[in-house]
Amino acid sequence: MSALALAGCDTIAWGYVNRLPYRVVVVEHFGDHDVRRPLKPGERIDPGFGHNRPFDLLGPDGVLFARYRPSQLRVVDRHAFSYVVIQRGEIVVQPKEQALAGLPPSNPQ
Repeated sequence: MSALALAGCDTIAWGYVNRLPYRVVVVEHFGDHDVRRPLKPGERIDPGFGHNRPFDLLGPDGVLFARYRPSQLRVVDRHAFSYVVIQRGEIVVQPKEQALAGLPPSNPQ
């Protein structure tokens, strides 16, 4: 079965892109566990199958600096492949083209 056929049935969770000048850790909260995902400046985690989860952001010192539920984020434009853009000021959800503008074409996780 093709990925496109699967994508038509499953929910696609947002990815993350770090636009801050320092390393952050995204901590996604699932019912029974947490997943820690480090991001260097300019690095991204691509969207994947699943649901958008509450998440925390930790700074380079490991200290919590933000906590979000998906409903708290401003969505710039509804799009199948969107990213949570971690930046100074407001953290928003943007379509892929806007969120990744100016970043290297690929920086796999």
